[in-house]
Amino acid sequence: MGYCNVLRRIFTRSFFDTSLSRKFEQMIANEVKKKGEKNEKLLIGLCECCVTLRYIISPELFSICFPYLLKVVLKKEENEETQKEVEIALLALRHANYRKGIEELYLNEIIEIIRYHQEHHNLTQLAYQSTWEFLMSRPYFDDESLEEVVVNELCFCKEAKREIEELSKSVDWRRTEEEKERGKKGKEEIILLEWLKTLDIYFYCCRLRIEEINGLLKASFRFIEHQGIITKK
Repeated sequence: MGYCNVLRRIFTRSFFDTSLSRKFEQMIANEVKKKGEKNEKLLIGLCECCVTLRYIISPELFSICFPYLLKVVLKKEENEETQKEVEIALLALRHANYRKGIEELYLNEIIEIIRYHQEHHNLTQLAYQSTWEFLMSRPYFDDESLEEVVVNELCFCKEAKREIEELSKSVDWRRTEEEKERGKKGKEEIILLEWLKTLDIYFYCCRLRIEEINGLLKASFRFIEHQGIITKK
């Protein structure tokens, strides 16, 4: 439910006030309080539901959910099942609206996920984009040391340019006008839209070099023109 909610860009602002949402929270609390071995698979599933379906999540609930979700995203196996688990958990993390202070405790782990993928390519395209968005959309992204890591060590511009170019090759640009009017989008197109959001954060928060901007815009131009965001004129 939560995965489809985020992937289809459907915002459920009122879900937090439903009986189902309260039921999920109670189940999480009961499982956490349980003495002895806890059902981690159940907890992870419940945390993913709460975080991806709720528009707002309390700091108390997120402080419980974050470690369980992080445990999933730190998995490094490259098999399809694990990659899917990691993808869903990263979608949940990047979707959460309350992160200030909590994510600071695990910032090194998030950076390490990106570094590991750059060497081993263990993440899906959506999972990789979600990791960057989580890192880049931290509240008050004004830490110069983190900016140095993002810009120079993790080489965001180079990574984003490559991902956008690869995704653009997978999009069917010949879709009919009828399909466009229905708002139907493939997964690659959705991920490209998410990269544009991340670029917006980068342009706003980081000091830029003109050659980096040019490279990113060239990689993005065909897609943003196709979306009607800009025109050739």
